[in-house]
Amino acid sequence: MIATRQQLGAPPNKKKGKGKDGEDDGEEGNDGSFLAVAREIVREEGVTGLWLGLKPGLVLTVNPAITYGLFERIKGAVLAARERVGNTGTSLGPGLSFALGATSKSLATVVRVSMRSSVLPYSLFVFHT
Repeated sequence: MIATRQQLGAPPNKKKGKGKDGEDDGEEGNDGSFLAVAREIVREEGVTGLWLGLKPGLVLTVNPAITYGLFERIKGAVLAARERVGNTGTSLGPGLSFALGATSKSLATVVRVSMRSSVLPYSLFVFHT
């Protein structure tokens, strides 16, 4: 949240500088430093405001994590099957690597979409009752 606020600047509804009478409105200036932005967020949102962007960030990491895990599992299975046949090569060719990557990405997308569709009705029920 701090990095986002530093990139975007002050919120649009935040008054800075002089009030309408020309007097200082009591707001301390934000120099844009890490600590100044953190203090501003804590003042406006509370301590939990520092973690406002955590949930979307975690959601965005789910698909790549599943893709990587599936790729490594499938690669291990392919290499083990090759070893049983007698091929002792420890690397995959470019074509097979691409096929395994495309397969793991497709499977990860199916898993993520099914997770979202199974969680969505429950979350609608919980938050809108």
